[in-house]
Amino acid sequence: MIKILTGLLLFTSIMAGETGVVIGTIMDNATQQPLPGVNVFIEGTALGAASDLNGNFHITKVPIGFYHVRFSSIGYKPLTKLNVRVVSNRPVVIKAELEQQVIELEGVTVTREYFEKEKDAMVSSRTVDLNEIRRDPVGAIDIQRMMQALPAVVSASDQQNEIVVRGGSPGENLFLMDNIEISNPNHFGQPGTGGGPINMINTLFIDRVDFMAGAFPAKYGDKASSVMEISLREGSRLNHSQDVDMSMAGIGLNVEGPLFAGRGSYLASFKKSYLDLIIASTGLAAVPRYWSTQSKITYDVTAIDKLMFNFVHGVDAINLEGEDDAWSRGAENVDASGNQSAYGLTYKRLWGKRGLTNITIGGTRAEFIYDVYRINNNGEKIYYADQNFTEWDFQAKGDFLWKPNPKLEISGGVDWKQLGVVHDSWVDQDTVWLYGYSTSEYPDTFRVLSGDQWRADVQPIIEAADPDSTYEDNAGIWHYGLRNDDNTWSKIRFQKLGMVGQPYDSSESKTSSSHPRLGAFIQVKFHLSDHIYANVGLRAGYLEYTDFKWLSPRLGVNYALTSLTSLSLAYGRHYQSPNLLYLAFDSDNKTLKSKYNDQVVMGIEHLFSVDTRGTFEVYWKEYQDIPVNYANTTPDSSDVSNRLINKGSAKSYGIELFLQKKMAKDLFGTFSYSWYRAFMQDPRSEEEKLYPQMFDFQHVASIVGGYRIPLKGSNIVPISKRNGLVRFIAKALGWGSDELELSVRYRYVGGKPYTPLQYDHNVQRWYEDPSADYNTERLIAYHRFDLMILWHSNFKKFNLVSYFDLQNVFNRENIWDLQYNADGTTSDIYQYQVMPVGGFTIEF
Repeated sequence: MIKILTGLLLFTSIMAGETGVVIGTIMDNATQQPLPGVNVFIEGTALGAASDLNGNFHITKVPIGFYHVRFSSIGYKPLTKLNVRVVSNRPVVIKAELEQQVIELEGVTVTREYFEKEKDAMVSSRTVDLNEIRRDPVGAIDIQRMMQALPAVVSASDQQNEIVVRGGSPGENLFLMDNIEISNPNHFGQPGTGGGPINMINTLFIDRVDFMAGAFPAKYGDKASSVMEISLREGSRLNHSQDVDMSMAGIGLNVEGPLFAGRGSYLASFKKSYLDLIIASTGLAAVPRYWSTQSKITYDVTAIDKLMFNFVHGVDAINLEGEDDAWSRGAENVDASGNQSAYGLTYKRLWGKRGLTNITIGGTRAEFIYDVYRINNNGEKIYYADQNFTEWDFQAKGDFLWKPNPKLEISGGVDWKQLGVVHDSWVDQDTVWLYGYSTSEYPDTFRVLSGDQWRADVQPIIEAADPDSTYEDNAGIWHYGLRNDDNTWSKIRFQKLGMVGQPYDSSESKTSSSHPRLGAFIQVKFHLSDHIYANVGLRAGYLEYTDFKWLSPRLGVNYALTSLTSLSLAYGRHYQSPNLLYLAFDSDNKTLKSKYNDQVVMGIEHLFSVDTRGTFEVYWKEYQDIPVNYANTTPDSSDVSNRLINKGSAKSYGIELFLQKKMAKDLFGTFSYSWYRAFMQDPRSEEEKLYPQMFDFQHVASIVGGYRIPLKGSNIVPISKRNGLVRFIAKALGWGSDELELSVRYRYVGGKPYTPLQYDHNVQRWYEDPSADYNTERLIAYHRFDLMILWHSNFKKFNLVSYFDLQNVFNRENIWDLQYNADGTTSDIYQYQVMPVGGFTIEF
């Protein structure tokens, strides 16, 4: 009966004109050659097509709704694109890349056609598309935040989308956007890092993202931990369309359409912040203002020659709030602004039926401006430091791939990067003052107190003082008052008695440099037998500024135990050049070596069903030649230096479990768990002395799950035929939409290690005990639960995709860090508390 009803609804939809068009291109995932004669089938319908000589296909009169589109061809592994959304007012464009089927394993009943992956990665990889990014309950539709659900990835805080992988550090992830290297694709990034609160790349332009968390192939270089390769889609070649988009990343306009009589296309967007209007409810410590623009133009010169131009540019600024808060007396306030851009032109040529060449020229530029100040009694900003740092590069690279037969693939390439830096900074003279205290016992004098006197008579009042009775008067005397239970007051005062010393004079630095970085790689992927294939590569590099050369071997092996289970082993030595900011600080840093690590990853992958897979991996990662500040190698914590030396070393090891269920029907989800340890060598010690690294969280777990409820369409089970709970949810939350998705996300992270500071009340300075071990304490563990509702609505002239995300539903007070105040108190700095986030995309 249901089949008859579904068929009747399908016929009715077609007759009513509620149909769409599915078009696309099919190619070999290695050679990028177009594949003719591929069968394309829309599951749940009788609709399909075969690709033409140029690999193109065209299917019309597809009823609106969500479908799985399956691609199959003799000699290739089948591929299924899940949850392709068909609408009536614009064509759906699919780019399908098929992998050659080298062998036919006996007993194959289940294939991994639902799971795409980076073709050269042996271990620790995940590939996602726009639909998966959109339904992940992170609120900002942010690709970096989505990857934080993987077992290998941790982050610094809710406020940052930084990717930190397997005991590494910020700034160790390689970002590639259509073959262009980008140092940091985020608004409000910092030099030497790869994160920020808002990603600058327009998520709606993404076709797929490949993420590799370790032991990655030789074609990727100069980053120590991971790779995120972002492939952007092309604009429509059939018609012009517009989107209005609003999310946590801002509100903007996207346009796309054909160029050059259909031989090319364009994508363009402009986005601006609106969070400054609602900042009070977010818990952020600053008001961000930013805007960005992005574009991509594609042109087919011939059937085998293609040009692609990409451009992205963003501007941002932060004005700090709360500078006059008495509880943060003496704390630094920072006005920050900056801009960043990336551009590139890529030429791709196919040669014969077995190879291709890519040539890319482009560049990036990022400027970071910081002004540091305190607030005086009159509310004026007193600046005592500023920094203007600009880094830029011009890059050119060429690579090739040749596949003489299905069992052998050879690739290689060269790259050149002209790196530039301009650094202009100023720091005012530092003055250490001696403070005297007036207590209830001696109310009319200001005395230097012993530690016991301060802890007994002063500290309890300062820590519990009434904020309304805490202030600095015009004479520079600070007052703290505490109301007692008997309604009397306990009061203390303190003021400067005199200058103790000046640890360093004011300094000004202006430097600039420009130098090349060269690289080359060769990589061979081959089958040793019907069950074993390997990927062997070698990468070489040279940085002229430090006159440092390196060789980086890579090896990966995969053994198919059965058609459903495989074992993998990968090894890599990964070098990373010193950050340009480090090199600009001191001319002695020209002798720095590039840090490196050796990684070994072993894993097993099993396909439980066509839509469910699991991986279990074990890894070892060891760093050498990490640059550390020379001052940190001495026992005196007050030492100051800009000189770096290669004395640092570190290691990490762990196990990781990852389970993933694709949304083949209505349910989807992932589960990840990681146990690991990450240690650094204490640079003060000449013997081996390890301490927990900053990101040594030990236990990390994430659960993401969701359920889809189709409400309208020709290819669904009617709501009246569903169970009572589904009918209730559809009625309560459907709100006239065509489809409803509910998803949740839970994240657990172990406590962050930290080193407690000591307080000297006589000079009101915090310091590290030079005899104490590092990171002996931990913050409380992190827990967060998010809930998201996603709606899809199709109308005659436009479509609407909207969502509501409630982050940290249970309002857990997760501590980000500790703030050490000048009066000897400490304050907890919290991550996001309950935060509602919403967004929508209107497609015209």
